[in-house]
Amino acid sequence: MTRTQKHDEVTVLSTVVLGLPGRTVYGRHMDHESLLGTARQLRERLTPGELDDTLRQITAAAVELLPNVQYSSITIFRPGGQLSTVAPTDPLLVDLDGAQYRLKEGPCFDAATHTDQVVSADLRSDARFPQYGQEAADMGIRSQIGVRLFDTPKSNGALNLYSTQAGAFEDIESLSALFANQAGVAIAYAHQIGTLQEAVQTRTLIGQAVGIVMERYDLSDERAFAFLKRLSSHRNVKLRLVAQEIVAATDHAGGQH
Repeated sequence: MTRTQKHDEVTVLSTVVLGLPGRTVYGRHMDHESLLGTARQLRERLTPGELDDTLRQITAAAVELLPNVQYSSITIFRPGGQLSTVAPTDPLLVDLDGAQYRLKEGPCFDAATHTDQVVSADLRSDARFPQYGQEAADMGIRSQIGVRLFDTPKSNGALNLYSTQAGAFEDIESLSALFANQAGVAIAYAHQIGTLQEAVQTRTLIGQAVGIVMERYDLSDERAFAFLKRLSSHRNVKLRLVAQEIVAATDHAGGQH
């Protein structure tokens, strides 16, 4: 790859991640090679799979690949204001994230609820977080980044990066944004895998229920399926739930013999 090609790739990454067309943005001490090298490592590490596994990959990779990050977690914000922590790399983060939810302040709270990225280079002296900053410092955390991972109709998610060093995150804002962008792609793909798996399971379940109805009432497959649809419509429940009940009832009856 030529120097021009390297520059162009960094520019594309910066444009995609930070929304800054025509400008290359990275930390003050982050050169092209460092940014591209980390991007390649992220692509290798964040292999999409089951959603829970993907979330654990993301936080583990953040600690391993991002400079000065000792701990990482993900905050999920659901409609109604419910906040929860997933895939923490250390039990300490359950209490640390919980303090931000309780106080309604802190980088992870802000990034999950109403902004894209929040950086605190020194929590103890950060005027934005007077209560949480002191609690975090008392627990040994001095710097923190919260960066939005995803937005869906059902939930928002933010990646939380923690350091025990004051001033640790002054130079990696763009790198953390790049990480979050690629992690968000992995999460989206994991959601797709989960949706496809659920669709396959639903189709299999309905097929089993159709077979049971065909045998029980001596119906063709088309009439058996129509029968299930009528039950679903009459009871105003999803077809999958009707099929699940029929299969479960048959399994239960079979187990009693």
